[in-house]
Amino acid sequence: YSTSGAVQTWKIGLVYAIDDQFRFRGTTSIDIRAPTLSDLNQPATVSVSNFTDLLTSVNSTTFISTQGNPNLVPEVARTYTVGTVWTPEFISNLSVSLDYFRIRMHNAIGSLSGTSTTIQQLCNSSGGSSPYCSLYVRPFPYSNTTAANYPTKIYSEGLNTALNQTEGFDFETNYNFEMA
Repeated sequence: YSTSGAVQTWKIGLVYAIDDQFRFRGTTSIDIRAPTLSDLNQPATVSVSNFTDLLTSVNSTTFISTQGNPNLVPEVARTYTVGTVWTPEFISNLSVSLDYFRIRMHNAIGSLSGTSTTIQQLCNSSGGSSPYCSLYVRPFPYSNTTAANYPTKIYSEGLNTALNQTEGFDFETNYNFEMA
């Protein structure tokens, strides 16, 4: 991870077999995903797109610049799983498992774009002082709401912005046999 910094990951798991038919298992771990080279170093690509500016109430075309971000850090997730495996003696080669999982990820890499209505509203409500306002290049300060202050360029880039959490159950049934 020379491009994104040092990380520490680990995993620990336990399996407890009650008998030949029932096993309980569980794991906990810290996992990461480093930003890709594209996430970090994508060169700026500029396109022309239609855009409705909430500050000036103008709908026109402007330049949209999409680029990588060399300041991204790895996504870090804490994962928990617990489950059971049943291998019934009366049906050879069958196993059934049910696991519960919960994953909570910090620093999720997401795309932040000035074309988002929510980002525009956050910027406008701050009077131009929000960090989101740096996604807009305007000829005048935010206090100017005339059509002349329509953005000349809008940025879109990857940022470590999100907290992601998911949980659920994983059910699996396996049955194997020889076809010959």
